[in-house]
Amino acid sequence: MTNLCVILVLSLIVIPGNSVNSADNAITFSPPVSVAQVGDTIDVHLALDTAVENVMMYIAHIGFDSNIVRLIDAFPDTAWSNLSQAGTGYFNLLYEIEIDELTGDTTWHYRLFDIIWSGSPKVTINGYAEIATVRFEILDHGASYLYYDTTIIKDDMDNIVVDQRKGGLIYVCPLPPEFTFAGDADASDQINVADLVYLVNYLFKGGPEPIPIFLSGDSDCDLMLNVADLVYLVNYLFKGGPPPCNHCP
Repeated sequence: MTNLCVILVLSLIVIPGNSVNSADNAITFSPPVSVAQVGDTIDVHLALDTAVENVMMYIAHIGFDSNIVRLIDAFPDTAWSNLSQAGTGYFNLLYEIEIDELTGDTTWHYRLFDIIWSGSPKVTINGYAEIATVRFEILDHGASYLYYDTTIIKDDMDNIVVDQRKGGLIYVCPLPPEFTFAGDADASDQINVADLVYLVNYLFKGGPEPIPIFLSGDSDCDLMLNVADLVYLVNYLFKGGPPPCNHCP
């Protein structure tokens, strides 16, 4: 029976499907996952993926959980500063408090980055580049998603050149008791074959993220979610391998 379970799970892995992490034409957070402690100050960068070309202007509207983190500063990184030096540029930071339309939650704070370049000669950003730094103070234990509520990224012909947005996560140790442990992707308070199936569906078939946070599925604590986590769980459940890790040892 054990071998049958392993075969069934691994066979799911090779079923063709759309990977949720395949897009390279995106604006991202770098690093995508940060681990911190209360009182820390950390930097997260806004970055363009490798396939992005001819960027001359962007607007990014960023959301985060103000119960967990507080935005204390934001400024352009080298790639954008170099671009601005070729002509006329500015970096304008505005502050708003808004209500989340889905939850009615008023604790989400947004920052609007409004950077517009113009001038001659025509210079653009091509390929991977970190274009801005967002600096956070860590307020409380838990996890805050970072996401782009709105993004507009254009070239010198006023064409939109980015259509994908990859979110991020700030993960604050130690986690509160209500957060599940690594490997328990479906928040059932136990680790079993159901977690393997859950991860396969997420990684290869467009299924939901692990709950309650992304890193609940990160069995090997490398701050990523990929096939290595499936292999780790198979070894633990069926081959006597080590148990899933602790993100906050």
